[in-house]
Amino acid sequence: MSCSTGCWPPALVGARIRDYLDVAGLRIATGYDVSNRYPSELPKLLVNVFRSGQSGASESTGDRAAELRALVTPGRRAEFDELLTEARACYRIRDERSWYGDAWATGIARRALLTAGDRLVAAGVLDDRAQAVDLTHRELVTLLRGGAADTGPAREYAAYRSATSVLSAPEFLGQAVEYPKLAWLPPGARRIAEALSDDVTPDEQAWASEGLPGVPASRGVAVGTARVVSTLDDMDRLAEGDILVCRATSPAYNTALPIILAVVTAQGGPFSHAAIVAREFGIPAVVGVPGATELIPDGARLRVDGDAGVVEVLD
Repeated sequence: MSCSTGCWPPALVGARIRDYLDVAGLRIATGYDVSNRYPSELPKLLVNVFRSGQSGASESTGDRAAELRALVTPGRRAEFDELLTEARACYRIRDERSWYGDAWATGIARRALLTAGDRLVAAGVLDDRAQAVDLTHRELVTLLRGGAADTGPAREYAAYRSATSVLSAPEFLGQAVEYPKLAWLPPGARRIAEALSDDVTPDEQAWASEGLPGVPASRGVAVGTARVVSTLDDMDRLAEGDILVCRATSPAYNTALPIILAVVTAQGGPFSHAAIVAREFGIPAVVGVPGATELIPDGARLRVDGDAGVVEVLD
């Protein structure tokens, strides 16, 4: 494969990738607990992320910062420089749980459980290493020490968990209750509640459109391939230029966000995770699109209008 001037030597690329995986490879990337996967278990997604970084290597963040700085009133450019420096320093803790908190600790715990699972598979105790995740602490220790424990419940629960979606969970546990209506709040409090709530009504312009109405969360228009992410395996199918369609995002999605063109979620408001990070990455986003994961076919050509809050399936 030919390489243009300035291309890094393969040895240096490999060293940089190892450095990245040492830092981020074990942070849970598809959820919040040890049943979810970390980036090192999603090789296709990582390759797509690395390729995206390579293809965008010619874009200079310094040039973009200079262009933005030129738009600032000359008398306030020193303040701009100070705020930009602070923003760059704080960027890594944008989702602090991903970098320093439970996502890392959970990923390390998952690796330990999978290593134990490998030993139990080799001993003929388990059928799959991932079943170790569903053992209790006492069962796991007993089995690792060569003792006897009933692994039937763990196997059954692993099968149930892998075949059950969060979408099948009931809205209420016990008796259904009626939520307080946002209209009852004073105007100021109502605006804040609507921004934080998943129950946001699209504006009249969105409802009047021919597409799927939602809440405009990040400006811009993008056209690309819809990639509906409903399960853990779906994360590995995300490629550069795809439009992410999911129920809602969380810090677990941050690994994939740099390579996508736009975000569409079935839930969320202007202050939801998807809305905030889409604005940070400068990509269009429409959130709170009812039934987005059911109405948008995976692989369809999609147009996302983050200004009007409309999503259109083109073909």
